[in-house]
Amino acid sequence: YNLEPAGPWTNYQPGNDHNAPPITFQLRALLTNPEFKRAFINRSADLMNSTLSIQRMTAFINRMAAELSPEMAEHARRWRAPADWTAWTNNVAGLHRFALNRSASARQHLTNQFGLRGMPLVTLRLNDTNAGVIRWSTLTVNAPTNAPWTGVYFNNNAITFFAQPYNGYRFVSWAGLADPGATNATNTIQLSGPLAL
Repeated sequence: YNLEPAGPWTNYQPGNDHNAPPITFQLRALLTNPEFKRAFINRSADLMNSTLSIQRMTAFINRMAAELSPEMAEHARRWRAPADWTAWTNNVAGLHRFALNRSASARQHLTNQFGLRGMPLVTLRLNDTNAGVIRWSTLTVNAPTNAPWTGVYFNNNAITFFAQPYNGYRFVSWAGLADPGATNATNTIQLSGPLAL
């Protein structure tokens, strides 16, 4: 809805013009720039694989529910909002459903909006976690050697990554990357399927 040039989105109340043409102009204009569009898609994927991941959001909901739970029966009795304990637990369950479905829905929106073809899994592993990290798009990945980091990205959208050795170490090569990029610390590739590095 924020890319509709003719807004506003009619499902909001009158006067709420968050997607009126003057409001959405900047984002619509920026997305005509191929480099910005590429970065926007990758940053969206980065967020869904980190800050907005199902695991992180579920843990956050569980932590907050546990903190609020002892007070909710009294709160509901006193204020009737939520109506009762059952209503509150249903609200928490709704948050869990939202967290569970959010990434798939957002990825589908990006796929449809930008004509992306497929969502391959990227797997990153370090052979020595004391030697450095991988910078994948905007994320710093320090994947344990026994449990690789994984994320979902988009085919036909270039992504940049590089090895960042710690002091006293040096980058040697990538395993899983076709030559000639295997010995380059920094690479930009177009995904066309799953990738394991």
